[in-house]
Amino acid sequence: MSNLGRINLLVGKNNTGKTSLLEALSLLWAGSDLAALWRILSRRGEQPVTEVVAGRPIQQEVEVGHFFTGHQVKPGSEFSVSTTNQKPGKSIKYRIEDAKPEENPALFAHLAAQEPGGSLLSLKISGMPGISVFPIPLTRRGSLRNDTFQQAYGMVRSLKAENEAAPFIATESLSVAEMLQLWNSVVLTDAEDNVIKALKFIDPSIERIAPTTSPVLFGAPNRGGFLVRARGTDQRIPIGSYGDGIWRIFSLAVALSRAKDSILLVDEIDTGLHYTVMADMWKFVNSVSDSFGVQVFATTHSYDCVHSLATICKEQEDASAITIQRIERGARESVPFTEAEIKLAAQRQIEIR
Repeated sequence: MSNLGRINLLVGKNNTGKTSLLEALSLLWAGSDLAALWRILSRRGEQPVTEVVAGRPIQQEVEVGHFFTGHQVKPGSEFSVSTTNQKPGKSIKYRIEDAKPEENPALFAHLAAQEPGGSLLSLKISGMPGISVFPIPLTRRGSLRNDTFQQAYGMVRSLKAENEAAPFIATESLSVAEMLQLWNSVVLTDAEDNVIKALKFIDPSIERIAPTTSPVLFGAPNRGGFLVRARGTDQRIPIGSYGDGIWRIFSLAVALSRAKDSILLVDEIDTGLHYTVMADMWKFVNSVSDSFGVQVFATTHSYDCVHSLATICKEQEDASAITIQRIERGARESVPFTEAEIKLAAQRQIEIR
């Protein structure tokens, strides 16, 4: 992708790789922080059939092979993500290699104790600046066990601090646990006012929001954990009583405020939102991202979402702040549209998706 701005909307037909681009950006930003890897594969549901063996603890696993061309785990499979306009540049590479237990005896010994026969393959992560992670052993099924991941994650974090994984809002929005964690860094700051402002786009009667004191139980629903105070009632209303649009804009507002001096990744940004609120949503994203120094990458299939972005372009002085990137299957480069082109396409109702 080229000519990127502060707000970048990715458009294109289904299965062209828009979500994969968000995932690639997540891995690039995180560097050697393994949390991004685990979250992407868990979100995708890339989990093999669990093997139940007597006397062996059951562990969640994720299949790493689906990251690579051909969905195969074999020595030499690799992919890389890099920037081209930074000096020094930033890059990240994931590669499958033959197992090298001598490079990290503790990890390989731990897996061998749980998986008779040990590991045949490992995952190697490297890149710039100064990214080098010891080989991480994979099971004989080519998957990564949760206990292996946790041990490797702790080893990497103890070596040096890395960027936190960039906030990633999937189509189902953030989970209750993720929202509660992010809220702790937002509450009682100026960002909290931004959140209330965003919620009022959906329901102007909302005045305050606060987390509940009840614990988040296993199998919790996709939205909950917060109580809303609304004008005209003395009842504390569970946020789950509102529609999906409230939870979507709530997730977006909290994650955007939390992503200061970072990037924010949003898949299908218009999910759950009526077309009448999209212009306000874009104005909010534009204002907060500018104030907090956030670079936004989002995807959509919606014409209304693209058209409403043009309303921002009419008010922008910086011609590089907003771009649309059309992603085409099999193409090596995206097709970038500048603010002026977005505005012109909206005026003449030109289809650019």
